[in-house]
Amino acid sequence: MQDSPLTEKNATESTPLLNKISAFAFSDIAKAILFIIAATVVVCEKFVFGTLLFIVITSIILVLPKSNIQSLYPFLLLCAIAMRCYDSFDTFIVYWWITLIPIAAFITKLCVTIKAFKRKKSISLGKSFYGNLSVAIAVTLGGIGSISLSEYFAPMALYYVFFLGFGMIFFYIVAREGIFSSEENITELFCKIMYLVGLFCVFSVVHIYILNIPHIIEIKLFTMSATGFQWKNNVATFLMFCMPFPFYFARKNCLHFFSGVLMFAALVLTTSRGAIVLAPVEFIVCVVYAIAYNKKNIFPLIVSFALGAAALLLLNNILVDNPRFLNYSVFSPKRLANIIKEGETRVEFIPRAFEDFKSSPIFGKGLGNTANTDIYNPKKGALCWYHMMIPQIVGSLGTVGILAYGHQFVVRTALIFKKICPSTLCLGISYLGILLMSQVNPGEFCPLPYELLTVLIFIILERSVEKDNI
Repeated sequence: MQDSPLTEKNATESTPLLNKISAFAFSDIAKAILFIIAATVVVCEKFVFGTLLFIVITSIILVLPKSNIQSLYPFLLLCAIAMRCYDSFDTFIVYWWITLIPIAAFITKLCVTIKAFKRKKSISLGKSFYGNLSVAIAVTLGGIGSISLSEYFAPMALYYVFFLGFGMIFFYIVAREGIFSSEENITELFCKIMYLVGLFCVFSVVHIYILNIPHIIEIKLFTMSATGFQWKNNVATFLMFCMPFPFYFARKNCLHFFSGVLMFAALVLTTSRGAIVLAPVEFIVCVVYAIAYNKKNIFPLIVSFALGAAALLLLNNILVDNPRFLNYSVFSPKRLANIIKEGETRVEFIPRAFEDFKSSPIFGKGLGNTANTDIYNPKKGALCWYHMMIPQIVGSLGTVGILAYGHQFVVRTALIFKKICPSTLCLGISYLGILLMSQVNPGEFCPLPYELLTVLIFIILERSVEKDNI
């Protein structure tokens, strides 16, 4: 894999003015401006407007010369804003016409990339490609012979089947060659983008609590659900993706330790049950990672972790010891005892997954299966999720799916440990975060942004290993 990386400079010529615009758009100042714009959207609670605005911004940055993964930053901010628009299919469908902008931008970008492919006359594939291909085949064949044609070809089912399957293969091929250039360290840039997105998610969580302090005090319930918002699992998933990256940068400045602790605290504050159970697991791995690669800064590292742990324990103990505020405590016995609720759909789906597997053992029931709506009735624009990755694979994709996802997991794990260093392990811990959250949420079965981001992590990881650009 010694091919020279593609650059858009080889595919098209750009004017000096366009180069200056690109240089500014990709600068840290521009990233700070976009962060402020996104934060303003949150403060003003203009989430639909903010989503549409960042669709346009992402599209503009996508077509700039040498954009590489620079458009990923506004795209992830877009997703972090859009997740606040819960059950808003009917709201957004009115603005269908705005999708013409990103479609035009994507076609333009694709044309540039195709020209570069023609110049290169070859396509290199990394090891993670074959795991993705296995999954693409399994997802496409899922449900064959066991569900009706109307279920298989339902618009939303086709969306998930295509974008989790061969659509993701197409993204892999284009992104693997198209985002890399000889001038930039893509690994470093990706880590910076994820760090900033994580800080934005922290801001969103803190803002919602500040905004709802009177209401929380009135009902005496310390949970994001009490504020009337339903996006806690999504923001927790984002934070699980992003939490390792402050520890990566802490090798250069120990102050980044505190950002990592802040992201963990925000994860706990989401009161997402998945985050409460699984975030400590990822955080412990981050601690071990930080100790291994920050021996020179061991004192501030210990101080930051101690302060974070002390603050959490103090807050928790104060709330537990006060009967009036018992329900505020994140880790109170009452709350932990009710992590799994009576009649929980996830629990009901476990035996149903094996029933579906038994009736369709080869290809499963498919992602478009509607027979399980008696357990979970999805919102408009969604599928009937098992909300757990393993039962989803077993019930929806059968033996072929089990083998395919097993193959993908083995390939990805081997790639993480092929060359152990700070960046590869950091990317691996980020993957661990989405893998953990996928056990209790749709997670990797959501093409945008979660699975796309996961595939991108391994593109960057394998490219970094191949080119020793760490």
